[in-house]
Amino acid sequence: MPDAVPKPENEFLNTLQGEQARLHFFWSTA
Repeated sequence: MPDAVPKPENEFLNTLQGEQARLHFFWSTA
């Protein structure tokens, strides 16, 4: 869901989500 005004906490959460997804992908393909 796009945000009109990017907030630091949202960027942090998005980064954290991306890291978790990448880790999940890594472990699922390991």
